[in-house]
Amino acid sequence: MKQRTLATAIVCALLLSAGLGCTTVSSDMETVIYDTHKRVVKLDQDLQDSISNLNETAAQLSARVETNDQQTRKLRTLVEDNAVKVQAIQRDVASLKSALYRQILPPTPSTATGTETGTPGRPSTFAAPAGSVIVEPPAGPR
Repeated sequence: MKQRTLATAIVCALLLSAGLGCTTVSSDMETVIYDTHKRVVKLDQDLQDSISNLNETAAQLSARVETNDQQTRKLRTLVEDNAVKVQAIQRDVASLKSALYRQILPPTPSTATGTETGTPGRPSTFAAPAGSVIVEPPAGPR
């Protein structure tokens, strides 16, 4: 607003200084000055509503951007926390998996401390050390 008023004053001053160079100010010059001033005032009034709308819109957009930034920070924190939790779960699953395999799979004679017994033509049995779990084949018709 101040810039427009300043611009109007400068335009008027230039036109007046041009007119003062002559001994009389013609009526055409007065008409041009008046018309220019009238146009500047009209432009100022017309643009004032647009400027107000732009200021309101900019304020609303700034508030929305700030809200989005806060939500993004929260989401980033949640993602990082969940990534840590997922890694912990992966470690737990791997640990449970290896423990389960140790429990389910029978020890092999080369790695066990027990002794293998059996007769030719029949499945062999493996005598496991005391306290270990042995997985036996399902009992079927004999």
